Amino acid sequence: MEQYLTVHDLWDIVDGVETEPMEASQKADFCRRQRSARAQIALHVSASQLNTVRLETDPKRIWGELRPLNRHGGLDTRMAL
Repeated sequence: MEQYLTVHDLWDIVDGVETEPMEASQKADFCRRQRSARAQIALHVSASQLNTVRLETDPKRIWGELRPLNRHGGLDTRMAL
């Protein structure tokens, strides 16, 4: 999933590297990409994890909530959704 979001120029929003800009002219694009990241994550999670996505709008927070749910045997699987 991380690679998918990276290819679609959305990972920096999910990872928190890119934050909402202060300039109004850049906010619309950021918000569009933020919605796209949320949608892509929602489209790729299992049905049992959809409630996590439905209740939150910030893809960074969604990722933070999903990450612990996708660790197997204590190993971080890098969110292989």
